[in-house]
Formats: sequence, structure tokens, C-alpha cells
Amino acid sequence: MTVPLVVMNNTQLFPELPARKRQAMENVYIPSGLKVWIEFDEDFYSDMQLTGSLYGYINDAPIFFDSVFRKPSSRHCLTYFDVGPNTHKLTGLDDDEILSKLMEKLDNIFDGKATRHYLNHHVQNWEKQPYIGGAYSFGWDNYDRTLRELQRPINKKLYFAGEHTEPVEVATVHGAAISGRQAAQEVLKDLQ
Repeated sequence: MTVPLVVMNNTQLFPELPARKRQAMENVYIPSGLKVWIEFDEDFYSDMQLTGSLYGYINDAPIFFDSVFRKPSSRHCLTYFDVGPNTHKLTGLDDDEILSKLMEKLDNIFDGKATRHYLNHHVQNWEKQPYIGGAYSFGWDNYDRTLRELQRPINKKLYFAGEHTEPVEVATVHGAAISGRQAAQEVLKDLQ
């Protein structure tokens, strides 16, 4: 089974999962997450723009970065990426309000050029996606014990995968893929 933990924690299963499995899933912190792509008719911005200090960036402050940096594209697109405890300040807004706040930030940084050169945008608000519900696993207490419980199959009948079950590549798409392959290999081994 591979389901985002926010969705899993809000799903009633029959029969119920064992208490230790439920507790492990509830231990994992899944913050809000937001990605916004904004296209412009001109490249007036730097490759990456921190919205706070470098210390803040290291501690999960939001950033703007050039979406097509070193890619064979003639488009001009900035991506806003924000995951963490303060993301909810934007994720509770509708898409137009989110864009308005971001354009205000960019206009302040780039002397109004964002509004003058704006073409298009797309908002990906993971918190509002019904089958996602948040960003990705973001650290938790008792990491080793919780991770082992998240990985543990139930009675060789129900196996678990997802970015939250991969110890090295946690919180990544490739970590989710690795864990899926590992779970499939475990199923095949147990079927022999």
C-alpha cells in the first residue's frame, strides 16, 4: 500500500491497522506544501532568489528559482517553492490570492517588473489536493523505530511503500520509487 500519510491518517480501514502502525504514521510530520510557476515575457530575475536570510533558507524558508535554468527553453519562468511550518499562511488562500501575494513579493524585489512582464501561472497547493493533503515527510521523533514500523508488512498480506518508508532518500519521489521496488521484492520473496 502506498498512500500519502495525510490521506492514510484520515482513512478508515477495515479491519483497523494495528495500533503501533497507526501510531508510527501519526508520528510523521507532514507540513503544508506549495509550488507556483509564474511565466513572464522577459527574464528580469536571478537564477535563485531567497525570500529571507541564508540561515532561513537552510531552515526551510521559501525560495524562488528559475524553472528553466540551463534547460533548452526560450520561456521565462520562476518557480516558488515553500514547504514547512509557515507555508499555511499561503495554502489557506485561493490561487488568485496566492499569486497576488507572490507578485507583490517579486515586485518589491524587482522594482515592479513582475507585474509588467507577467504572462501566466499555475498553482500546485498540495494541502488542497484531496489525494495528497500535504507536502512530504519532514522528520519525526524516534526516527529509527518509527521508520521500521512504517516499513513493516502486516501478516505478509499488506505491504507499505512511499517516500516516508525509505531511510536514505526520504521525502523524495525517487525515494518513493525505491521503496515501491523494495516492497514488491519483499512480496515476491514472501510468496516463495
